[in-house]
Amino acid sequence: MKTIKALALVTAVSGGVFGAVTAVAATDGELSATSSEGSFKITLFNATEIQVYGLEDLTLIANQVSGTENPDPNQKTTTPVCVYTNADNYNMTIESSNGTGTNNLTLGNDGGGNPILYSVALQKASDSSDIFKWGAGSNNNGTTTGSLPNTTDPKVSSGTCVNQLAVALDGTPNNTEGTFEDTVTVTVAPI
Repeated sequence: MKTIKALALVTAVSGGVFGAVTAVAATDGELSATSSEGSFKITLFNATEIQVYGLEDLTLIANQVSGTENPDPNQKTTTPVCVYTNADNYNMTIESSNGTGTNNLTLGNDGGGNPILYSVALQKASDSSDIFKWGAGSNNNGTTTGSLPNTTDPKVSSGTCVNQLAVALDGTPNNTEGTFEDTVTVTVAPI
């Protein structure tokens, strides 16, 4: 009778009560007059989830004549970066589509053939303090952060994000008029 109950439990468990469950190396009990023991293994595969969302396009304006960068104080130079995960920690990588290898982040080359460099900083949205920085003398294009704690951003919602990405030019373009663009890829992975 005990063998039938154990088999019924394995069937119920593998039927989806606990998700993907497997009974491996089960053992039957020995025939005995007093008691008998059998065993089976239960394995739960719990999928980790992670999602980055809330990113917004940015437009930077550099004034070549005055030599100042980002002259408009109302100009938006940050984008929210929300990360939902059910893991305790995650890491983040920033990659420039114009960057190659370990080159810094670049918007392309100015008229003199010099790269127009910029930086991206992962910051706390509450006080704009840097957590990690890429480009412009900091970490190279494609560098992965260390372990970042789960910031409990809500799962795919329009709530306030805990962190932001701040973008800044590294100097101004060398007297080259034009539009320079880059696409930044943000990758997050549970760890």
